[in-house]
Amino acid sequence: MKKTLLALLLSLFALTAPAAGFYQEPGQLYGVYHIYDYGAFEKAKVPRGYKLLSINHYGRHGARYQDSEDAYTGVLDALLAGRRDGVLTPLGESVCSRTEAFFALCKDHYGELTERGWNQELCIAENMYRAAPASFWKKARITASSSMSRRCMMTMTAFCTGLTRSNPKLNLYACNSKTLLDATNPGDKSNVNYVETKPEPSPWGASYTSVLFSQITEDRATDILLRLFKDREYIRTHFSSAVGYCAGLYNMVAGMGCVGDDIRIDDVFTEKELLCFYNAINYGFFEWSVLNKDCFKPILTTMLREADEDIATGSETVRLKFGHDVNLLAIMHMLQVEDLGIFPEKLEDLGRTWHCWMTPMAANLEFFFYWNPRDGKVLVLPYLNGRIVRIAGLDRIAGSFYRWEDLRPRFE
Repeated sequence: MKKTLLALLLSLFALTAPAAGFYQEPGQLYGVYHIYDYGAFEKAKVPRGYKLLSINHYGRHGARYQDSEDAYTGVLDALLAGRRDGVLTPLGESVCSRTEAFFALCKDHYGELTERGWNQELCIAENMYRAAPASFWKKARITASSSMSRRCMMTMTAFCTGLTRSNPKLNLYACNSKTLLDATNPGDKSNVNYVETKPEPSPWGASYTSVLFSQITEDRATDILLRLFKDREYIRTHFSSAVGYCAGLYNMVAGMGCVGDDIRIDDVFTEKELLCFYNAINYGFFEWSVLNKDCFKPILTTMLREADEDIATGSETVRLKFGHDVNLLAIMHMLQVEDLGIFPEKLEDLGRTWHCWMTPMAANLEFFFYWNPRDGKVLVLPYLNGRIVRIAGLDRIAGSFYRWEDLRPRFE
């Protein structure tokens, strides 16, 4: 038993070493809070004889405020107490003031879409419009649905606003219903088709908590807090868990970019410490999405049914769905987008293939279906965040496209 525990701890510790391709820029160490460059859709030359038939889209909500008041006050209250007790360092005083000002901006907006999130969706929608031939958009039937969360409903509204701003004559219908949750958030218990699923056990016997405490020990967390508080004994007596507090601080700091760039706290953690926190949250999303992938399977089966219907009828359609990061990560794993389909044998290899930063705020996955009216063949061009993406294990056609008959089994 001791040897097994030691092996686990050693493998968790090994995650602190950055792997090749682990991240391309420090901002990605904020994981799903990463604010990426949502520029124009990458272009691909369409094979001769094919025309765009339909687009099937799944998008994560845009940048948002934190879900709860505690996400802010859990950090701020301790800093304010430290100020009253006279134990804050100069950096601690600065962080306290910035957190206080940031909380004032976010108070009573918990879980809502931010203005930055709204603008992200406007931009992405306009980019998608420009990526498709104008003749397609004039004739296509566009439908949109979202999960029941307010931020997803507002994301859908912003996206549809972006499309109609590009062309007010579009044939667009958006709705929100418990009968449509299979397409957006099937694990919601208000889903009329809800089926309880059982998550798989971790293949390494790990959990988010075990990874977190292996990456950020109490001693390491205390060293971080000593940048904010003058007295080690004060930290020992006033914090039930230095790790827990630092994890909350990381979570708040990571999400600050969702609100804007005027107030930031980028001077508490080193890049190595950010990597440690990221390792933990990256494993967490693997646990919450991949190990519970059966919960999210209805999204793919819905997309399959829609694709078959559009191909059979020749209907020019755009089907928009808006949900959450775990949903998107799960279906990307099942479809084997890039390396997200790889199930590593060793925990220390997780960071080589699994990157939760691939689903940042306003992440979006699209499948552009192209149909050849002469022979009825269908090609699919997949996009992730505006970039043409690779589907592992399948041969490409004309550089970037996949045969629908090859890709279709991934949705079953």
